Formats: sequence, C-alpha cells, structure tokens
Amino acid sequence: MKLNEIISNDVKNAINEDLAFDDITTNLLKNSESTANASVICNEDTILSGKDWFEEVFIQISRKYKNNSYSINWDKGDGDLIKRNSIVCQIKCPIKIILSAERISLNFIQLMSGISTKVNNYCSLIDGTDVKILDTRKTIPNLRYAQKYAVKTGGGFNHRFSLNDQILLKENHLKVSGVSLDEFLTSHKSIMSNVSIEAESLDQVKIITKYSPRNILLDNFSVNDVKLASKIINKSSTIEVSGGINKDNILDYANSGIDYISIGDLTKNISATDFSLRIV
Repeated sequence: MKLNEIISNDVKNAINEDLAFDDITTNLLKNSESTANASVICNEDTILSGKDWFEEVFIQISRKYKNNSYSINWDKGDGDLIKRNSIVCQIKCPIKIILSAERISLNFIQLMSGISTKVNNYCSLIDGTDVKILDTRKTIPNLRYAQKYAVKTGGGFNHRFSLNDQILLKENHLKVSGVSLDEFLTSHKSIMSNVSIEAESLDQVKIITKYSPRNILLDNFSVNDVKLASKIINKSSTIEVSGGINKDNILDYANSGIDYISIGDLTKNISATDFSLRIV
C-alpha cells in the first residue's frame, strides 16, 4: 500500500471514530459557514512530524462538507526543530471545518512529533558512532505506519513493519520447535543469509555463530556480555542489541561493537508534544 493511501485510511478511521461529521456543538453556531483564521502553536520544543496526516484531516472534512475554500500555510516541515511558542502553521477556512478537524489533526501531530522528538534525543546520544537506532513492532494498533514514519523523521530506522518482512527467530519459536537450537538451525541452514536470530546467552551466541545468520539479536545482554559476544561473532553477522537500553547506557552499548540498537520505548511509551490550535 502506498503512503498516501495509508495516510488516507488512518485519517478516515480517526474521523469516523470522532464522528466529526456529527459535531452537535458546532452545529449550534449560526456563523459556522463563515471563514476564520487559526494558528497552530507548539507549546514545547519538538521535532515536527505528521504534517501530511494533519492536512489530510482538513482535506477529508472539507470534501464531506463540499467546501474546498481552505488553505494551510506551514512555517515548518517534518523533521524541523520547532521551538516553544512557535507558530507551526496558519489555517484559513470555514469555522465548522476548523472546529471539526481541530482535535483529530492535532492528535496526529502530537503523537508523531512526540515520537520524532524521543528518537532524535536517542540519536543525539550516539552521534559520532555508526550504530543505527531501530524501532520495533510495539506500536499502537492501526497506527504502525504513522509511528514508523515518525521514527524516520526523528533520525531512526525502521525494523520489521510486519511478520512477513523478515524471518526473526525468537525464544518462543525455538521453545515450541521441539528440538535443540543446534538441531533447528541445522535443518534451516539454507536460509541463514536472510534470518535474524535472538540469543539470550553467550552459549547461544556460540551456537548461532556457527551458522552465520544475517543478524544476531542480543536480548537483555549487559554491556560487558555484548563485548564478549561481539568477539565471538567476529563480524560474521551484524549485531543488534535490545532490552534494557536507556538514555544513561545507550552510548556504552553503541561503543560495544554492534550495528543496531532496537528500542520498543520509541513507539510504546510516548510523551505527546503539546500543540494548541487558536482561532484568531
């Protein structure tokens, strides 16, 4: 599915959820057809993300009301640093469109900018290294593409979008296989160049390394154990670490001989950016 189709679907679902075309409060206004000007203000420093989702809300609501006499002029774009109290964009359109679109449009940019800002903060902590920060599939249902777009806007990289994107053997797969790790990997030798395998101990790293998979994921390893694992792997596979990574230790992990750091926190524990829409 193309990005514009994904954005359209995300917005359509959000509009239906909010019953934006049945705004019983705005319907009380006698001047709801009149044109008004509004500004979106950012109330804290942030990295902007979600501009296309924001605009799509106004596009779809305007289309429903059969009134395309609106304009949105952006002072900033996705990926830009927005300082506190800055104007992000200025809107001119009928009052009923502004009021019906307000919360939905802000919801998208507050969520996505919050993610971009967090990712950017993590990236700045390992600036100067070659390690890439990856997201995970720990996302809000039905908003995965929006969240992963925000990760990229903040300077991170996308891991799997879906279970169909990459073979990733994890603890539970191996537990239910009914055979040892060695036996399982032996029986799937032919696909190792396309496989990522999770290791939970240095002993598992030693076994997995014999098969040279594309990537080895070190789950909840200490920094010292990551360094030991890196020596064992000896560049035969790329190395990804995950679990227990935070702002205090991320640089130590980045300097431990790895290629990737995957962090569920990027899209799971979100502090939304505070935006306001003010009619002027």
